[in-house]
Amino acid sequence: MAQIGAELKFAYSNAEMAQMRATERRQTEEGKRYRMQTPRMRLPWKILKGEIIRVLVKIRHPSRTGLRPLRDGSFEFNRPAFFIRLVEVFYGGELAAKIETTSAISDDPIFGFHLKADKEAPVRVVFTNHRRDRSETMKEIKFSAA
Repeated sequence: MAQIGAELKFAYSNAEMAQMRATERRQTEEGKRYRMQTPRMRLPWKILKGEIIRVLVKIRHPSRTGLRPLRDGSFEFNRPAFFIRLVEVFYGGELAAKIETTSAISDDPIFGFHLKADKEAPVRVVFTNHRRDRSETMKEIKFSAA
């Protein structure tokens, strides 16, 4: 039980709060200037017909929840969230996967997925962020000689 008249302790010191506010201002400015980067895709060197392959796609993109810390350790919404909202994977012109993310996604995420290489066709991955900016990458699946 708390003592009456006891000194209140805050979760953050004045210096920590000032540092968090400065970081928040810097991130807000970065978000205003940010343009979607071109993602990079990695396919295996050797692909056999019918093989299940692992595809990796990386994109440089910050992720912001829109939350601001308060002195008591809680958070409040103070700006729009900024993160990759949707990832769509197309194989041979058909939608193969659709990934909807949340603001909990990391900065500069790497997405990995498995794909059955049953035809020589392009793999295209399209990223859409919360501002509806889009960026995509594409690579052709070519079968290796057995």
